[in-house]
Amino acid sequence: MCHSPNSARRTALAYEWMKAMGYHVLLLTIPANGHVFPTLALASELVRRGHRVTYPTMGGFVSRAESVGATVLPYDSVDPVSVVGGENSGQAPLLFLKESLALIDAAATKLSDDVPDVVVYDNATLQAGRVLSRRFDRPGIQLYPVFASNEHYSFVMAMMKAAGPVDLATPAMAEFGGLLAGMIAENGFDEDIPTFMGHVEDLNVVLVPRAFQPAGDTFDQRFAFVGPCLADRSFLGEWQPPASGLPVALVSLGTVNNRNESFFRATIDAFAGLDWHAVISVGNGIDPAALGQLPDNVEVHRWLQHLDVLEHAGMAITHAGMGGVMEALRFGRPMIAVPPFPDVIPNGDRLADLGLGVVLRPADVTAETMRAAVLQVAADAEFTERAQLMAEEIRRAGGAAEAATLIENRLASA
Repeated sequence: MCHSPNSARRTALAYEWMKAMGYHVLLLTIPANGHVFPTLALASELVRRGHRVTYPTMGGFVSRAESVGATVLPYDSVDPVSVVGGENSGQAPLLFLKESLALIDAAATKLSDDVPDVVVYDNATLQAGRVLSRRFDRPGIQLYPVFASNEHYSFVMAMMKAAGPVDLATPAMAEFGGLLAGMIAENGFDEDIPTFMGHVEDLNVVLVPRAFQPAGDTFDQRFAFVGPCLADRSFLGEWQPPASGLPVALVSLGTVNNRNESFFRATIDAFAGLDWHAVISVGNGIDPAALGQLPDNVEVHRWLQHLDVLEHAGMAITHAGMGGVMEALRFGRPMIAVPPFPDVIPNGDRLADLGLGVVLRPADVTAETMRAAVLQVAADAEFTERAQLMAEEIRRAGGAAEAATLIENRLASA
């Protein structure tokens, strides 16, 4: 079809007018730092551009969402991440589905007279995103804070390989299948469960650079690899580099499963006497006082802004959560990955495949093995060189600004 110059100009003017008026964006995620941090960075950018963001969340995340200008939509979370990696981890699919059902109920009820222009949903809330997009008759855009999947690479299959055989006959899995099938039918989808769950939106925003994505060159134009969405986290406190001038290593097990006191003790012992300064972040997992007297070159915090530490760091020691991995690579820092659970093991595998660090199994962590890994990464400049090349990929990808532009463009063409 041919378009006249006048038609193209009218389209461009309409686009600018719609941007000037501002869109209403419903942004869905789960209440976990690894998902909240990147989506709040995106929300902040959208608000800065004059758009209105409705952000369902709960608890301590409410004030953080409000601080970036989002309109909070409270709802009753079932806290699905609480079972990840624990003895009840087999219930995770069911709880994530129930989380989506809670989001659907809250958004459908409270936004019935204030329908959003677009539903942007974290892939952890896929069911809610698809249902609300259909109910509101608005475009859906999927966010991937983890690896994306296509016919050449499946993040779900990678997790299943790491987890081993899954018993599909458990009561939790049976309830999951029944609830999901009912939700699909009740909302008018003429699809079976695999088709529903495997749906690909016209725009899928992946929060890793294409170079880090397994089989990255096989993803088509529907997938935009924008890299991590990072923003100020001063609410976590300030940090200053050590007066000793020693090179710094950031140590963290994330915020979900960080109760491994033996890991932190082994890491402290590993750094004792090394010409490195360890900055350890334990969150609410353990009481820092339980770790006892610390060497002069080790400091322990509940919370601090990791981005501040990484700016000065020489390496990071991480559980390999994608948020932490992307933050370290944004600053070109190689890693020692200690991935404990199936949802992060593929991230550690990718770090090893690309030569961005070394991987230790949690069961193999001792003061000796950790010390050896630190010395190995410190001695091999190629780890840092490759990490710095990935940092360049991340900078070119565009982050939150590029993600916001893509959302605007998708709405202008809807």
